[in-house]
Amino acid sequence: MAAAVLERWTLVLAYGALLGLTLGVAPACGGDPEEKKASADAGACASGKTSCSGSCVDLATEPKHCGGCGSACPSGEVCSGGKCAGACSPGTTPCAGKCVDLGFHQDHCGACDNACAGGEVCSSGLCGDTCGPGTTACAGKCVNPTTDSSNCGSCGSACPSGKACVQGQCSATCGAGFTPCAGQCVSTQSSSANCGSCGKACAAGQSCVAGKCTTSVTCSSPLVSCNGGCIDVSSDTKNCGACGKACAAGEFCQVGSCKSCPGGMTPCGSFCTNTNIDPGNCGGCGAACGPGGICAAGACTCAPGATKCPGGCVDLGTNPLNCASCGKACAPTQSCTNGVCGCLPSETLCGLLCMNLQTDAANCGTCGKACAPGEACNLGVCGCLPGTTKCGGVCVDLMFDIANCGACGNVCPAGKVCNNGVCS
Repeated sequence: MAAAVLERWTLVLAYGALLGLTLGVAPACGGDPEEKKASADAGACASGKTSCSGSCVDLATEPKHCGGCGSACPSGEVCSGGKCAGACSPGTTPCAGKCVDLGFHQDHCGACDNACAGGEVCSSGLCGDTCGPGTTACAGKCVNPTTDSSNCGSCGSACPSGKACVQGQCSATCGAGFTPCAGQCVSTQSSSANCGSCGKACAAGQSCVAGKCTTSVTCSSPLVSCNGGCIDVSSDTKNCGACGKACAAGEFCQVGSCKSCPGGMTPCGSFCTNTNIDPGNCGGCGAACGPGGICAAGACTCAPGATKCPGGCVDLGTNPLNCASCGKACAPTQSCTNGVCGCLPSETLCGLLCMNLQTDAANCGTCGKACAPGEACNLGVCGCLPGTTKCGGVCVDLMFDIANCGACGNVCPAGKVCNNGVCS
């Protein structure tokens, strides 16, 4: 009996396995649906992808097959432009070890792991039914057929190795100033991914200037980023008109052009000057004579009637910091008249300070006589300011004071305010 039951279950299991194979039922496992499809049909990869070990991959971004099948990047590196690197090139973002363009990537549209739904395309970082202006949907991806070497002129029309897509046609040469790099025409003078030569990418935070990677800085107009700093190329003799364009010896930079100075003049920055008489550039560019100084025959000196003291040329008869002699300072608020420290004619010395007894509320009429809170000193007499009235020894505004509304002592009831002298 037991043997018969075992034989029956064996037949059932065998039939089930045969049925599964006949219907094509596969065990449930994880993985990329696109890679599963490629495994079933290794020769049907979408445009721009290559079959590697039965899977369709993008050799430009896949870290396991970077630049070629089986060429894996070391741990911690990403695949950018078909080359392993420590960081993604400008314009791309690392997502799951791949450097992708968030503006047009189906699985990372606008942000990593933000995949577009079936039937949608990614254009300018947004999933939608159609591609934006100037782009065309090819294999579910928005591309520019005038520059995309994998879809040059039309979807699936890939350019051969060594050629780039120029105006929708595969060409072995690019326009003046451009070089074919990885199927695209780029300027190796400004391309951060191909700085100086194809494939030479600048590090994160750097930009390509004149074919060299430099640290990028944000500059305010009219300054431009140059060699890690902000430069005014309209007046800088070392960067005249463009970063790295230096003027010849004896020239100066004016409005972005190198120019020569006339005879007897010396170039200083963006202008020509006579260093024999210029107090700001006396004897040489940047040699300033200081306050009150003059330049004579290329040497700094003081004007007639002035004396050279630390900090510049001063008049010892009027300078409160150097009254009668260098370094002899008058007391705070005192002035220097004819080399003597003292108060102005309209002021009186109160302690160490010169005060106007006609207007000073702390010294009204005489030193030390202070006005009450809210009062002002007018012609040496304390009183309320115009528009206020003294109530109980305090100056108040009868128009808005709830304790003195309209008249002294008229208190507004709780919950009411004083408006134009009326409680309301």
